Amino acid sequence: MGEILNSMLFQSKADQYVLGRPGYPQEVFDLIASVVPPSENIRIADIGSGTGIFSEELLKRNYETDCVEASEAMRRKAEAGLCHYGGFHSVGAQAEDTGLPDNSLDLITVASAFHWFNTPKFLAECQRILKKDGWVFIVTNARPYNDEFTKAHHEICKRFCPSFTGANHGAEYVESVLSDFFTAGYTKKIIPHDLVYTNEQFLSRCISSSFSPNPGDAGYPAYCDELKELISRFSADGKILVHNQTAVWFGRIRRI
Repeated sequence: MGEILNSMLFQSKADQYVLGRPGYPQEVFDLIASVVPPSENIRIADIGSGTGIFSEELLKRNYETDCVEASEAMRRKAEAGLCHYGGFHSVGAQAEDTGLPDNSLDLITVASAFHWFNTPKFLAECQRILKKDGWVFIVTNARPYNDEFTKAHHEICKRFCPSFTGANHGAEYVESVLSDFFTAGYTKKIIPHDLVYTNEQFLSRCISSSFSPNPGDAGYPAYCDELKELISRFSADGKILVHNQTAVWFGRIRRI
């Protein structure tokens, strides 16, 4: 039930997600290709694929990719944007029960979604669908708290978003469970990746967050007003610079 509720959080946010969500540095995809080079025999699954931001970079590199997403609204956005890629396959399913065949995948990627999964159940599913020597890559964008803009944004979220815990997008949770998930060991890589948004994109990025109030909620107008005031304070030439780094954890898992 928890996994289903998590997928529902983004049902009303798909449009803002497309407008405001950032991409990932090319170094991530270079790293993936160095570990699992694309070829006609390689099949991967991008699990929790959302609107396809991460998936598209995999498809550009000619990976045959199952894009697994539970939210219908998010999945429809991905289908509209990625259907022209021959290797694109849309899968409507939970991360913990993908319905993909046993021993069928060379690689599983999870971008900014791992913290939503039931970790023991997802581990069991990875053990089922990965080939014996398959790999898992977990990726997330995380904001270091080393500048006044990030600190001010954090305070706004604390005031208006009851479920807000921080701007690191699940990185702390990933770190806390890695030793139980990557049972055969893992490697961690941090890639500096500052993000530049237009003012409108940054507002959309904020509204697309799962913890953000929705239109119609009591606190929504005041939340948006505070965000706009923050943007006006820190914007330069209509753009916002967000200090960011991309964390990558990758390794193999022992089969059951």
